[in-house]
Amino acid sequence: MTKRRLERDLEDQRDLLEELSPDERLEVFLKAAADNRDDWLEALWETCPKHRYRMVDQAFTERNRVAIQVRQHAVYELHTTLLEFQKKRQRQYLQWVIDFNRDEDPDEETEAEASERAEQLQLFFGELYTVYHGYRQFSEEELGVALETWLGSYLNGDTVAMAVAETLEDTHMKRLATENLNPSDTEPDDEEWITLDDVATIRYEAHVEMWDDALDGL
Repeated sequence: MTKRRLERDLEDQRDLLEELSPDERLEVFLKAAADNRDDWLEALWETCPKHRYRMVDQAFTERNRVAIQVRQHAVYELHTTLLEFQKKRQRQYLQWVIDFNRDEDPDEETEAEASERAEQLQLFFGELYTVYHGYRQFSEEELGVALETWLGSYLNGDTVAMAVAETLEDTHMKRLATENLNPSDTEPDDEEWITLDDVATIRYEAHVEMWDDALDGL
């Protein structure tokens, strides 16, 4: 048997196709595909050896794979957001020391800059809060484990989670960040009042949608 003989009259050589090695089968298959010989392609598929394999349950392995991928992104997002918040908080403190030790009272521009820094710090605190609690809710309700448990299997993941949780214990900053979400003419008792937890739930729902899409059909 030669590949040349098969190529010359493949339709009449179906009884020989089962003897092809995988490399030979691939070579003939590629040539048949290039020549648009659908009959050759069909014969090659039909005569290809069939095997049965045992493998770990796909429904589990895919869930594990997606959980690992999302976990890596969660640790990265939490860590970078935490570092950005810490950097802005340190800058605000250093600038406050500089302004406090000036001989003259701060002018309007200095006060405006201080107000803008404070607002940016509140925005990043709110971002850190909603990122953390969005992932926390996803971990607890979809994966069935605490956030530290899920992230703990990634290098320093549990350390990052605990550092963020400790930072978020600042109730004063949480109140300011919440107020920053809402127009100045609204109050906490108003129906349209938005909380950081409301935003975190939106993030959680986005994680669930992504999770469901990734596992659709399993």
